[in-house]
Amino acid sequence: MKLPEMKHPQYEVQLLSYPNPIKYRPFTVREEMILRMAVEAKDLDSTVNALKQVVENCLVSEIDVDNMAIVDMETLFLHLRARSIGETGSQFFKCKNEVTTTEGQKKECGMLLEVPIKYLEVPVINNNAERNIKFSDDMGVTMKFPSYKVAKELINLEQEEAEVTLVALCIDKIFSSEEVFNADDCTLEELVEFVLKLHTDKYEKMKEFCFNAPKNQLTVQKKCARCEYEHSFTLEGIQDFFG
Repeated sequence: MKLPEMKHPQYEVQLLSYPNPIKYRPFTVREEMILRMAVEAKDLDSTVNALKQVVENCLVSEIDVDNMAIVDMETLFLHLRARSIGETGSQFFKCKNEVTTTEGQKKECGMLLEVPIKYLEVPVINNNAERNIKFSDDMGVTMKFPSYKVAKELINLEQEEAEVTLVALCIDKIFSSEEVFNADDCTLEELVEFVLKLHTDKYEKMKEFCFNAPKNQLTVQKKCARCEYEHSFTLEGIQDFFG
């Protein structure tokens, strides 16, 4: 028997890497169950896979989710959460300010602090990054923002290897005065070899682009009601907003 299906409203969000607004629908019980299982698993790989699956399910516009920049996927997910569950929420933190008891002993305050979040108002920072990095008058690279596909490639790598691989995977184009090479036409090994042959100062510029890529970041000031210590909490990334 075919049961009736509920029609879902559609919303739009403007993402940093796309010229036109992206259409999506709120997530359903099915997607919420996927997210809960990911939270319970408490590992980065499960979180990345769950986030990708939920976004793929809820997108109305045709988007290559594998190659979506992390900042775009996180912005979209913040809007998904707002439209599906509610536009506001909270995270809780313990006050770790050191206080003195009446007996003269030092201890952590321990007051539970509620930090409010307005999911549709979380700003994107570092959104004016220059993608073109010139090595000389006739050679350089065009970079692209890290994606979740890139993040998955780095999960099991040691730090130094992960950094080089990150820089290599964030190359979009390599250009000279005579030719332009698309990174999609190159193997990872070829891109890594290209990076390893660069002068250190050029590599550092590329690494700086990757590590200072745009991201969703919210800073909230909160005074402890018990000890009156003024806290500054900074939330960034999916795990901070939903962990």
